[in-house]
Amino acid sequence: MEFTLTGGDSSLVTVKQNPPNTPVEVICDNGCCSCNNRCGLTTFEGGESLTPIPPIPLCVTLASFPGWLFFKGGNVGNWPSPDTIAFWMGGTTREITFQPAVASVSFFYTSAVNVTLEAFDANNNLIASVVGPANVFVSPFDKWNPLGVNVGTNRITRIRITGNSNQTAIDNLKVCSVRRTCCKTHNPFINANVRQNANVRQQIRPSWKPYAVTKKHTFKR
Repeated sequence: MEFTLTGGDSSLVTVKQNPPNTPVEVICDNGCCSCNNRCGLTTFEGGESLTPIPPIPLCVTLASFPGWLFFKGGNVGNWPSPDTIAFWMGGTTREITFQPAVASVSFFYTSAVNVTLEAFDANNNLIASVVGPANVFVSPFDKWNPLGVNVGTNRITRIRITGNSNQTAIDNLKVCSVRRTCCKTHNPFINANVRQNANVRQQIRPSWKPYAVTKKHTFKR
């Protein structure tokens, strides 16, 4: 069972080599300055079917899709966002890279085989993985399950998706990054009190920091 352009045709699709000329849809969610994550999502809409997916700016990172193709129509339906998806031809794995690194990656998938999602950091260390079960056993490919990983900090520079050639596809790829500077700048406790009371600085001093007074360091006022 494979993705087909017309019902009943199980032959492999022919890959076009020309990159798409139309913009790919991207949705940004910048959140607000209260330690919220910042996210970007692509629905893959706007790409020409069976053409390579170009790098896509996802609001907080640039996502690259080596070996991935757009797909539209055929025996695929019930999309999370009609009606363009991402899939691949040849081999059992494909990767997506992110520059700069992100904290979480998620998507919806449809697949005739189990799908494994692995996340790697800049040193190629495996830092998260999850497996999703096959969800399509009879054509059409119209069932979609969510799958994702979250490592809590901006460490994910690459993901690897394992499925099968022409039998696994994804849609609505979403990435999020942690907005750490925003947390510090807009902490209401610090902003509201530090300027009014210098003693607050002592209250927020890390309690784990060792502090010892010896006779050598004591003095009289």
